[in-house]
Amino acid sequence: MREYKYCRERVAGIKARLEAEGYNVIYIVTPEEKDISLATRVARANAKYAELKKKGMTGFLISVHNNAAGNGKWMNATGWSVFLSPNASSNSKKLGGFLFDAADNYGTKTRKPSANQKYWVSNLYICKNTNCPCVLTENFFMDNKAECEWMLTDNGKETVERIHVSGIKKYIASL
Repeated sequence: MREYKYCRERVAGIKARLEAEGYNVIYIVTPEEKDISLATRVARANAKYAELKKKGMTGFLISVHNNAAGNGKWMNATGWSVFLSPNASSNSKKLGGFLFDAADNYGTKTRKPSANQKYWVSNLYICKNTNCPCVLTENFFMDNKAECEWMLTDNGKETVERIHVSGIKKYIASL
């Protein structure tokens, strides 16, 4: 599995599903093959967010990833999780909570740091430096053989996309 390729395909699916329902979705990292630095991603997100604010609109960023626990070997870690920065806004926390609930509602194994907290807090560059509400999702473990095989099925791909779409729609409805 190539994380960048898998995640960009899922983001394209999320975008298509949301646009089919009338939502406006903006890519920060398009389905291009080259790597886009974190600084460039943050600059793109902040520029788009500033444009939206000038128009009296709002926005948010979800950075979509697959998790890994190991060192190049098959590992045992499993589950879906969401991360926020220590300086996360209340809207980032709300977005993270809605995404977590969506993953949980789809019957997938979810990972959280404690019984009372749905999201992990980590000093991730993209979440810490983006001006808009921002979360990073870790969509299962690509170095767990069974989970990786499932992620590559049509059902696995659709589940990742539907988790995001459901969480995004609930977040937008809450604003």
